[in-house]
Amino acid sequence: MKPLKERSWWRIVRIVLAWAIILAGVVGLFLPFLQGILLIIAGLALLAKDSPWARGVLERAKAWAKKRYKGYKE
Repeated sequence: MKPLKERSWWRIVRIVLAWAIILAGVVGLFLPFLQGILLIIAGLALLAKDSPWARGVLERAKAWAKKRYKGYKE
């Protein structure tokens, strides 16, 4: 098992990276060369490991995709 200090450092890096990806996704919603939705989902997937609300949003997005697109697979 890794020391607590090293684990918390990686957690902080993961959270900051996830928020940066989500922010890039929001910017990508307005710019034609960035895939905004894809980046937002990727950021939420990264953030879901540490945040219950992000996990819930990701689960709702999966449920919506299953309902909307019949051929959707996880």
